[in-house]
Amino acid sequence: MATGMNANIRTIGGAIGAAVVSGVITAHPQASGLPREAGFTMGFLVLTAIALAAALAALAVPSARRASAGRRPSTATIVESELAGEFATVPATR
Repeated sequence: MATGMNANIRTIGGAIGAAVVSGVITAHPQASGLPREAGFTMGFLVLTAIALAAALAALAVPSARRASAGRRPSTATIVESELAGEFATVPATR
């Protein structure tokens, strides 16, 4: 279910992004009807701004590690940390 939802969201985002950029590119056409070079530049600037906003929004989402900092560690985590400590104290042999 999560994979299908991810694919749907990406498809919708791509469609909206294409519509926005095509609107920006064709906003001020040349006399011949073709888009100006400045339209492409502006389109890429708009996409860059949206990508930066998305990156900042992604940084604002708390990670699972930070969210679980106040919780009690699971048994598997305790065993892993004990094993890691045990192996760290074993002297290396050649």
